[in-house]
Amino acid sequence: MEMQSALPAEAEETAFSLEAGLPSAAGEPAGTAARARVGEMCSVRKLSPGGAILHVSEPVEIGQNLAFELMDGTRLSGIVEARDGCAVTVRFTEELDVLAIIARDLASQPGERRRLPRVEVNSRVRIEAGARGWDGNIGNLSQGGLSAALCDPPPAGTKVIVRLADFRALEAVVRWSADGQAGLAFDEEVSWQELMPWLRARVRLSAVARPGPRPEARADALPNRPPLAALRPEEPVSSIDLNIPARVREGLERWNVSVMEITATQVAFQSFTSPRFGTLLWVMLPGLEGWPARVTSGQGERWVCEFTQKLHPAVLERVLAAGRAAGGSG
Repeated sequence: MEMQSALPAEAEETAFSLEAGLPSAAGEPAGTAARARVGEMCSVRKLSPGGAILHVSEPVEIGQNLAFELMDGTRLSGIVEARDGCAVTVRFTEELDVLAIIARDLASQPGERRRLPRVEVNSRVRIEAGARGWDGNIGNLSQGGLSAALCDPPPAGTKVIVRLADFRALEAVVRWSADGQAGLAFDEEVSWQELMPWLRARVRLSAVARPGPRPEARADALPNRPPLAALRPEEPVSSIDLNIPARVREGLERWNVSVMEITATQVAFQSFTSPRFGTLLWVMLPGLEGWPARVTSGQGERWVCEFTQKLHPAVLERVLAAGRAAGGSG
């Protein structure tokens, strides 16, 4: 069965979960951010790597094959696992890269109004108010705040400090507190540029801790990914993790990227704008005003381009030096 998607004007946001397996119906939002057609329009309520929760008005049978298309054009398919009234749980035939979906949605939004959706993530959190502290688990997180499971949480109105793993301390206020749960609003909204790398790190840590066979290495798996030199093993070139801001130009269009690795022949960068395969780009780095490179591969937000002209060793050394100065490591 095929479904098409569109965005209803009255929609709120679809919930996203980074947890492996099927999504839970708990904590579903009142609105939706995607619609699909099964005879009539239906809504996509939650997406996780393993499946989705859809709200449908047409008859759907357990075990039925279901295919639908997200607003960014991503086509998904799966098997209907359960139905509770109009809520249908679908198990995907292939695991979904939820962060890639979120990144494409960010790229499609106007730059000054880009916002992350609410994301469910498995991570610890510590809440502090004066000399007292609470340790718990995050329920969901957005740019404006989070919900958490805490033992005897502080009452509404309490000013607190929020400490996430590997993230800066955040000032917040408790908006609601009941039954071992609390909702906190940050004093200042956190930018999506800060949250996306943090969410990506949580996914990597979760994958490492997950029992069972280790997943096959992916091109954008940053901690243990092979260096660019491994893509051309016959060529003894240097590579360095840079993680420094850069610019990319295609014709009259320009956008910001974060260059992760560079060799004499290739460059890998993180970009929320998705270039087309085979496109000729100009990459602009400190120490490198602009160099032509053609897009050769990409997965998620990580793109690899091959320089049309090999970098001179002296030029490459300037770029590597700039990367080290910006905090990279060789």
